[in-house]
Amino acid sequence: MSKNDVQNIIDDVDDNRDGRLDYREFCNMMISTAEDCKKLSYKVMEKKERRKQRRGNTDDNRSLSSRRESQLKSVSQVSLRSNKSDQASLSGSRQSLLSIDQGPHDYPKASPRGRRDTKPAVSSRSSKLAEPRNFREWTHTRSNGCFFLDQEEGIVSHKYQMYLPTASNVWITIHPIKIIESAPVPEFPIDTALFVLKNKKLITFTEQRDSKGKYGVRADLEAGKYTILPFSTGCRLKVSNHRNKQEAKLVKTDRDDKVVITKAFRRAIEELFQLSDLDGNGLLSRQEFNMFNLRSSGEEVADDEWNVVEENVELEDGEITKKGFIRLNEMEAEDNGGDAEDLWVTLTSHGFNKNLELDQACPYRIDVYGEECDDIELKVTGIEPSSDNLNDYVCQSVIAKGESATSKDKRDIVLHTYIGDTRATVVAENKSRSPVKVNVDCSSSRNCSSNTDTLEPTITVPANSTAIALHLMPEDERSEWCVKCE
Repeated sequence: MSKNDVQNIIDDVDDNRDGRLDYREFCNMMISTAEDCKKLSYKVMEKKERRKQRRGNTDDNRSLSSRRESQLKSVSQVSLRSNKSDQASLSGSRQSLLSIDQGPHDYPKASPRGRRDTKPAVSSRSSKLAEPRNFREWTHTRSNGCFFLDQEEGIVSHKYQMYLPTASNVWITIHPIKIIESAPVPEFPIDTALFVLKNKKLITFTEQRDSKGKYGVRADLEAGKYTILPFSTGCRLKVSNHRNKQEAKLVKTDRDDKVVITKAFRRAIEELFQLSDLDGNGLLSRQEFNMFNLRSSGEEVADDEWNVVEENVELEDGEITKKGFIRLNEMEAEDNGGDAEDLWVTLTSHGFNKNLELDQACPYRIDVYGEECDDIELKVTGIEPSSDNLNDYVCQSVIAKGESATSKDKRDIVLHTYIGDTRATVVAENKSRSPVKVNVDCSSSRNCSSNTDTLEPTITVPANSTAIALHLMPEDERSEWCVKCE
């Protein structure tokens, strides 16, 4: 060990910054080191035990029954396929989300005080996901959805319930879509990941991505109900400046002084209809119309309101046609006497700017394939912000998959950094009994865009809790990007 190494160790525990260790500082260092050693030893023993269990099931691990048995022995009761880029095929061994990924050795890696990782250009990687070879022959279901930007609640999205009648190997993907052909295509795709939960416990999440922005994950899942929560970091889906946008005209009066909608507003309504048609059948069911109304007004459609819809607009098989949807908006414009305020509330809540451009939303599509399952149900169950609930699961995934480092200035603060091929996330964990302000410095990172206004955010972490400090993505996917946070 060099002199500089010794000095670095002293600096880490020198609370009063006098260049020396007093009795209290030395004892704290020894106690902390002993606790860390205990944790590392426990992880080594835990990993060895898992290896023994896997060896016992090696001969039968190709059968579905042994896969289920292995799942019951894992920490999360559902095993994951490794998503490392050096694994060309996902048909190899599974691993629990909470397992320790240490490579061929039993000994955990030392935790650096800061995390630095240089990643190759995203565009230089394979343009395809490591998809199952025959997944197109599997049972398939899908649904559309959308991320909406809300000035008060941040990113808002649809959420889903997936039902598997039998245990099965599944392949789940999510990717951004264009709802009209004339819609502009961003230079680099908006990130559209998803998290899979069962009984409010994190099971798996997407890590792999292809060059067009499709994320995918493969996992062995037991029969039952699962929650699917779409997720976007906010690094690319951001609030834009509307001050320079000319406000489009929504309504006008004709020669008979009757209120009518403009051609521009009609086109926006048609686009809004496609945005709300989650099953893609060209009609709006009551559930889909209910989701539309929840986003517009925050209220569900009551029975008497649905009766009004049925009596006044065109329906097909009990669902609203595009013509009927346009008529509903015409009726609203007429009822308001030409006042466009409520019409703008509907448009802006769905991501339209004042020039009727859809730049504050990202439509996406989720596909689910099941190998051993004859029938899979996927339905929309609500629309809600990516609030503390989803953030908690993001924190869990970062702690399980990332690397940890103790803060230099605050011994009770641990920074967890997850760096994937296209996304990095830093989570601060507060082990103390009181709230703590934490400054995370990622200013030395290169070619990175963030969901925050600065690469040096300061956040308040509640007592005995975790919080997301920031997300990072490559600003230019054609160039190498480097993440350095401390």
